[in-house]
Amino acid sequence: MIKFLAIFIQPLLLVGFFIYAILPFYLGKDVYVKTQGYDPRDFLRGNYVHLRYDFNDKKIKTDELTDIYAILEPNKDGIYETISINKTKPKVGVYISGKSNGYTQNFGVEKYFLPPEKALELQETLRDIDSNTTAIAHLKIFNGDARIIGVEILKQNNQK
Repeated sequence: MIKFLAIFIQPLLLVGFFIYAILPFYLGKDVYVKTQGYDPRDFLRGNYVHLRYDFNDKKIKTDELTDIYAILEPNKDGIYETISINKTKPKVGVYISGKSNGYTQNFGVEKYFLPPEKALELQETLRDIDSNTTAIAHLKIFNGDARIIGVEILKQNNQK
């Protein structure tokens, strides 16, 4: 009986982890956030663009690894901005959960994996951004868990 339970529970756990990972794609709220980025080289992880958001720059004092929550609200253009970073989970509103160790903050949406050509193209575009251009990351957020859908480059008149 115990062997049967062990064999049955393992695939069930794998399916549960998979569902948890894709849940934000289907049930998440569409959130658009300004971003900046660069393309690091990593032979083990593949090609990706490292993105940085305004919630990465707002610091909160912590002495050890701590759960943190960035509360986001849309501005007049519909682009979400960070209102505050807290150690307590909000009961309402749009927020993204992350971890802080006092020096760095990670929210799980900093690495955007792409095919090599697209990663280099996005890196070049992000490097050449001027005051008339903005990079917008499209995120899906569900209960604080976020996934990157894409990154768009918008000109000042809001056209690609």
